[in-house]
Amino acid sequence: HILQVLGRREYDSTDEFKRAQAAQVIRKRKIEEERTHGTAHFAANIAHVLNNQMTTVLGCADLLKTVCSFDDNGKKMISNIAQTARRVGDFTDLIVAYACPELSDAAEAAPNEIIAAVSGAVQESPHIITVQDLQPDLWTIKIDPRYLHLIVANLYLNAREAIVNQGRIKIITRNLEKKSIDQAYLRHLDCGRYVRLTVQDTGCGIPPEALEHIFEPFYSSKFMGRGMGLAAVQGIVKSCCGHIEVTSAPYCTRFNVYLPAVKKT
Repeated sequence: HILQVLGRREYDSTDEFKRAQAAQVIRKRKIEEERTHGTAHFAANIAHVLNNQMTTVLGCADLLKTVCSFDDNGKKMISNIAQTARRVGDFTDLIVAYACPELSDAAEAAPNEIIAAVSGAVQESPHIITVQDLQPDLWTIKIDPRYLHLIVANLYLNAREAIVNQGRIKIITRNLEKKSIDQAYLRHLDCGRYVRLTVQDTGCGIPPEALEHIFEPFYSSKFMGRGMGLAAVQGIVKSCCGHIEVTSAPYCTRFNVYLPAVKKT
């Protein structure tokens, strides 16, 4: 017989060895789930405290503008305080989206409308061409519109940061329906109707060794990690029972987000 070893224990039965392997996988998965839950709870508490503090800062900044008179330099300083507080507030939204995406106000949303809103709000770069290929009769999805805005904005900004000089970003939306479990390219999804949002860029690409880390908080393949963007995006997508995938090569990185479409009666 063949002696098999798992950890420090020895097994001379193949079935017993396989059962031990399966039990070990389950234990590791449970530990990881507990660690993730603890991290999420901790992050949500931090976000709550930060949000309360920044609300106070904003209130004080607004009060100062009404009860005190400042010269132009003083007004600029007060404006900078308020802008910084708002940026911290935006960051706490990302933390909550990553840690507790289920704490949202889901509603029926039209992805194409959100894309148009983001495009109008984001400052265009003269060196980057943005192309939109949006399906006119796109299905709606059930999601907090703020979170859908966050998904689109972060994927777009991530693509823009990947382009060093000149380049192109393409945003695509499509209706997709998975009718059979045999559809290999949709293997991560249950059968049903989905809206696919694709954001692709002609930037520098993501190194293969970095792909498995890009959804970790504060990780970046381009420079010192400084944000929660992609981590928050993944958290939102998972909470909607969707899926996100990324493929990358030099001058062609593509993010595909699949979100369940609203069922029509």
